[in-house]
Amino acid sequence: MTFHYPGTHNGVEGFGYTFAPGKKYLLTGASGGGRSTVAQLVAGLYRCEAGTVEYPCTLHSAHEVLYVPQQAHVFQDTLRNNLALGEDFTEDAMHEALRACCLTEFLAGLPNGLDEVLRDRYACSGGEAARLGLARAILRRPRVLICDEVTAHLDGATAQQIDALLTALPGVLLLNVSHKISEAAAGRYDEVLRLENGRLVESGPPPARNRRQGAG
Repeated sequence: MTFHYPGTHNGVEGFGYTFAPGKKYLLTGASGGGRSTVAQLVAGLYRCEAGTVEYPCTLHSAHEVLYVPQQAHVFQDTLRNNLALGEDFTEDAMHEALRACCLTEFLAGLPNGLDEVLRDRYACSGGEAARLGLARAILRRPRVLICDEVTAHLDGATAQQIDALLTALPGVLLLNVSHKISEAAAGRYDEVLRLENGRLVESGPPPARNRRQGAG
């Protein structure tokens, strides 16, 4: 697939790849290399100038393909409504999604819990907003999850926990865009794709996984 931003040569040139259902993929490369553009094209946020995006599974609802940006929007509303966005979820499901996304401490700091309005002193930081966006997605149990730099504003330990969560999601095709990730965390992925100047220049199992397979 090919895409250029209006009036520029920036974008993606001739990207082609087959992503397998349930597999976990890491997109890496320097800033401006095309990682986020690929993620947004796969998510359907942009249309290809040439080529198409075809999903490797039959999708039955819009929730089956979800895109989580680096900075998720937080409404001046309750935490409950920020998670549910007008849909029905049990409190247990919400608490589990918050726990999985390392937001238990944030929740504990809200006097009214899920019913606290997220503003002023209880507003989300950049890292908390990113994890809230991820919790929204986890609640909806997508079949294809596309994450765009969701760990960019997190400390190393929290980023490791989020990476572990993402790569352990059962049956989910994960496309994770990240420019900072440890070799150990990268080793959890099935394949790593590296982009430069809008082109795919390298792909395959991460080095850590290759070493484990060689040792076996």
